[in-house]
Amino acid sequence: MARDIYSCLRLKGTLVAQSPLHVGGHGDDVDTDVPLARDGAGRLYIPGTSLAGALREHVERLFVDPLINGLWGDARNDQGCASFVVVNDLRIENADQVGVEVRDGVGIDRQWGAAAEHIKYDRAILPRGTRVELSIAVEVEPRDTRTEALAMVAALKDALERGQIRLGAAKTRGLGCICLKNGELTEQIYGTRQGILSLLRNNSGVPVPDSELEQARQAHPVSPRPRLTFTIHWKPVGPLMVKAGFDGIAVDMFPLTSGIDGEMALVLPGSSVKGALRSQAERIVRTVLQQEQPAWLKVDNARTRFLDAVELPLINELFGKRGAKDE
Repeated sequence: MARDIYSCLRLKGTLVAQSPLHVGGHGDDVDTDVPLARDGAGRLYIPGTSLAGALREHVERLFVDPLINGLWGDARNDQGCASFVVVNDLRIENADQVGVEVRDGVGIDRQWGAAAEHIKYDRAILPRGTRVELSIAVEVEPRDTRTEALAMVAALKDALERGQIRLGAAKTRGLGCICLKNGELTEQIYGTRQGILSLLRNNSGVPVPDSELEQARQAHPVSPRPRLTFTIHWKPVGPLMVKAGFDGIAVDMFPLTSGIDGEMALVLPGSSVKGALRSQAERIVRTVLQQEQPAWLKVDNARTRFLDAVELPLINELFGKRGAKDE
C-alpha cells in the first residue's frame, strides 16, 4: 500500500572535509590496499548509505528509540517499516581534479618498538578541503509527526554545521571530519491545496522558518550522551618527522605532507599520535598488572603475536579493539 505522505523536508548544502576523508569501495587497486569508492563510470563519490549510517548513529545518541525507528525504519520484526529518510549519493565537486593521497599504516611491535611483521597496509584518502554535494529528503507521513521530523532534521543540521559528525573509516584516527556549508532546509507540502500550488510554482519548496525549527527543538529536546573533549597545545623539543609513503631521489625519506584547501602542508597524522598515546597507555597498564613476561611473547606467528599484544583491559575500551564498531 502506498504511503500517505504529507510533506517532504529537504536538506541541501555542501559538505567540506575538515580533515582527510576515506570512504572505501570494492575492487582491487594497484596503488593501494584500501581504495576509495568509485561509481560505475570510475568516478570518485561517497555512497549515500555511508552518510545515512553516520547520521542515524548520531541521532541515536540524541533521541529515544520510538522516534528513531519511526523515521529511520525498523527491520527487526514483521511490524517494521522502511526508512522515511533518503540520503542521495554524494557527488564530489571537481572529482577529476582532486588529488587522491595514499597513507601508510603500520603496526609497532610491542617488544622491539620497530615495525611489526605483516601489519602494514596503504589507505587512499581524499584531502582536506574536498567538497561534496549534500542532498537529504525526509518524508513526513501523517501531519502530526511533522514536529518530530523537524526536530530530528534540525539536530542533524546543527551537528553537521558544527562538525560533530564524522564520516567514513578511521574516524578515531583523525579522518572523516566534515562540516556543512550553506545548508538550506526547505519543505515541499503535498497535503494541502495551497502547498501543491506552491510546489507547482516552485519545485524546490519553501524555506522552513527558523521559528518553526526552534519550536520543534523545544518540543523534542535532545539528550546527548556525555562526551569529554580536550585540546592539547604542544611543540616538539627536538627534531620530529613522520615519514611519507614514498622515497625520494636526492634523499631517502620525505616528511609526510597532505593537501589542505588546495595547498600542501606538513602534517602529523592522527594515527601516529593515537598510536603513540596507546603504546604509552599499554605500558602503564602492564606495569600496574605487573606483566613482566606477557603470554604473547611466546607466540611464534608474528601477526598473531602483535594482535595478542594489544589486547589489554581498559586499553580496548579507550582506544578500540580489532573488529569493534568504533575501530
